[in-house]
Amino acid sequence: MNPGVLAGSIGRVLVRRECQLLVLALVLRVGFVVALPTHEFIPGPDQVLHDSLARNFLAGRGLSVSEDLLHPPADESEWVKRKIDMYRELGGLWGLIRPGIPQITIPPLNPLLLALSYYLFGMGNLLLYRLIMALLGTATCWLVFDVTRRVFGVKVARLTFLILALYPALIYFTGVALTETPFIFLFAALVNLIVRFRERPRPILAVLAGACWTLGLLSKSTMAFMLPLGIVFILIPKRGVLKPKEAGVFVLTIAVCLVPWVVRNYQIFDRIVIMPTKSWNLWERNNYRFNERFYTEEKEARAYEWLIGKPPFDVNRPETVQFPQFAPDEDEVQRNAKYVKLAKEFILANPGLYARLCVVRFIEFFRILGRSRTSPLVTAARLLSYGLVLPFFVVGFFLSFKKSELLSRQKWVLTAVIILFVALHVLTTAEPRYRLPIEPYFVAFASYAAIRIYIRWGKREKRGKGEWE
Repeated sequence: MNPGVLAGSIGRVLVRRECQLLVLALVLRVGFVVALPTHEFIPGPDQVLHDSLARNFLAGRGLSVSEDLLHPPADESEWVKRKIDMYRELGGLWGLIRPGIPQITIPPLNPLLLALSYYLFGMGNLLLYRLIMALLGTATCWLVFDVTRRVFGVKVARLTFLILALYPALIYFTGVALTETPFIFLFAALVNLIVRFRERPRPILAVLAGACWTLGLLSKSTMAFMLPLGIVFILIPKRGVLKPKEAGVFVLTIAVCLVPWVVRNYQIFDRIVIMPTKSWNLWERNNYRFNERFYTEEKEARAYEWLIGKPPFDVNRPETVQFPQFAPDEDEVQRNAKYVKLAKEFILANPGLYARLCVVRFIEFFRILGRSRTSPLVTAARLLSYGLVLPFFVVGFFLSFKKSELLSRQKWVLTAVIILFVALHVLTTAEPRYRLPIEPYFVAFASYAAIRIYIRWGKREKRGKGEWE
């Protein structure tokens, strides 16, 4: 047979297999979201907050929340009621977001996507929003497949694609009205563009990367940590090669894309603000853990008594673990600054406690099962997905550093992204759903380990059969 014809035939088969996996991912996600009740949220935190922002935006009140969020329904659990009572005492959600006033703590992209669904399909109708999430979730599978193929090869990439197509957590979050699915898509798109740029540097890729970074920031402030990585990888795509023009294009694109958001914030707060730090999260994950109120509200407090102890605590500068006092006329930016100031003061005064809290966050970030009781189906889904991926990821991650393993140099992009993403959450705030943006790359490394083990086991079996024969 003509070698060219054979190569073309093989190529068509590969494309067909990839398309089959893409269709599988799409069908599972669309089928899942279509089966959900269109006017009801499925379990997941903060959805009513995003819903309130979307409704107020359509009502002409900007991205603000309603007063009713500070008055929980009678059938709400007691610990939630206590927490909302505390927010009401502080003058707003987390003491930051005051009802009826346009806010910036919650990034705007997800509430605006919800507003689009409500505008086109009717108030409270989640169908269009969820269909968009299903498309973004499917596209994420393809983007990660493409990167995995460039780093590990097509066999590993196909296995990664199959696992991601079936991955319970990624399917589930297409039905949850939160930032996870759009952010995971934009995060994967940015990583994909960086890898492509390093293979073939072109200005258009730098422009697209800048646009993805900006939309990612407007979806979740975590994207900020990718800015220095993006600049470095675009500035120095290869050893001994500098691309200052393209790096400048990347930064300029971000600046241009952010102009409407910055202008909007200036009109509200009379100062230039891009995105506030997640001050409540920073304060809650450090200072608040040594506030006695925390122990009356959070199960996690008792879960880590073996590491951080229990009241009464011996804390330097104990005033930093008490809630700040807010003046009624203080805006969201000023309130954010107070939380950040207290968090920094606590960390500097209690480095030992902070180090132990970093250990807590490391455990939380990689935790497999939920802390509260859940159904056997959910437990099985976690164990058979992330529970299996995690040990293979660890093996694949360290195996990729062996000198004998000839991998694409692009592995350093994934390695840097994973290490810095984990470090960011260990130092600030962590819980299992926060790792979702890098979990697809855990799957890639895990698939690499599985393929290598399979190949080596196969060779060993062949050698064994040869000895007997």
